Amino acid sequence: MNTTQKIEKIFSDVEKHLSSIALDEDEGSLEYPDKWPAEVEGGSDIFPIDETNDLASTAGIDDAIDPGVGEVISNSGIEAIAIYKSPRFINSHPFKGMWGIFIYRQRFLSLVSTMAIDTQSPFQECSSTLHGFIDSHEKFHFKVDSRSLELESFTKQPIWRPYLARLRRVPISDWFEEGIANSSAYASIKKGSRIKMPAPADHIEFIKDLIEASPGAYAFGTQSVKALQSIRSEMAKQILGIPQNTQLSGSQEFQINTFNNTLSSLSNTIFNPNAVPRYWVSNLKAHETTSPLAIQINEMRDGFIVKYLNGQFKDRTDHERFQIDNKDLVKVPNPHSKDLKNREFRNLIGHAGMSKFEFEVERGRTKKWQKNTPRDPIKPSKLKSND
Repeated sequence: MNTTQKIEKIFSDVEKHLSSIALDEDEGSLEYPDKWPAEVEGGSDIFPIDETNDLASTAGIDDAIDPGVGEVISNSGIEAIAIYKSPRFINSHPFKGMWGIFIYRQRFLSLVSTMAIDTQSPFQECSSTLHGFIDSHEKFHFKVDSRSLELESFTKQPIWRPYLARLRRVPISDWFEEGIANSSAYASIKKGSRIKMPAPADHIEFIKDLIEASPGAYAFGTQSVKALQSIRSEMAKQILGIPQNTQLSGSQEFQINTFNNTLSSLSNTIFNPNAVPRYWVSNLKAHETTSPLAIQINEMRDGFIVKYLNGQFKDRTDHERFQIDNKDLVKVPNPHSKDLKNREFRNLIGHAGMSKFEFEVERGRTKKWQKNTPRDPIKPSKLKSND
């Protein structure tokens, strides 16, 4: 029996001896907080990630890139790209018969591609940094799960399942574990380890932007040490079933501090996060694109330029020109093709002072430029104006 199988057995044995199960919980229809495409299980390949060098060195033509991954991150956080599935739910969907960390390959490669463009870094280096961040985030969820199981083995009372059920009834701003998972993962890429160097500064800045663009408590991951201490305390109270506004007793404070200390301590030999199985989920029905995000020129003109950038028509020679909010003049591509070319796309977002990731996030936040426009604040251009 290998370590993964031992973990499965321990989880199963402990849960069998708990006094009761979580109220209002349907074990057969577990709902994760992310929104996975319906076709993920029906039309996908799932295969293990054996080594870090399994990561792609480039976005191959066989890997259809899921467009606009920044949009789904701004809605669902890092769980739009990967999830941790507990051994407790090995017999439930998604991925019945399996547990561990599942990374949606198309979205991962799409975000790596955006990161490589925005940081001007090699694709493989961005792939390594992003995978390290995601892996650390999801391993933190395993640590919470396994530490909860250790407590359950002593008390014979369920902790983790009731906690999960409570999370489903609170807003995303109260998903404190996600904020601490992001904080832990962010620290890991900044500090590195005995076997891995710290990530480059531009990679760290990209991950910081990714965290801060995420919804609710996911965005807490870059906060100060003092703020994170308070969030850790709130997370432990949620897990242990202590109401948020409770006047804590000495015993409850001890429980909270002990739980958080165990999360920060070295893992025992069985519940080592590195023993968690990891999988690629390669969706065979992922979107195909012919240009960046497959955005049509009409959307860029009427939505992005006119509504979001408050563009004012200036003149027309061989192209229409608009003056946008930061006073730059931009050219609208001629409708020789309905979709934008890469060079045209990079030129327009450069005049807007935006990265590709920022564009994706704002496209989602504004519902394709239909809400919360024009933008505020205005960003200075990264390019020379088309005077």
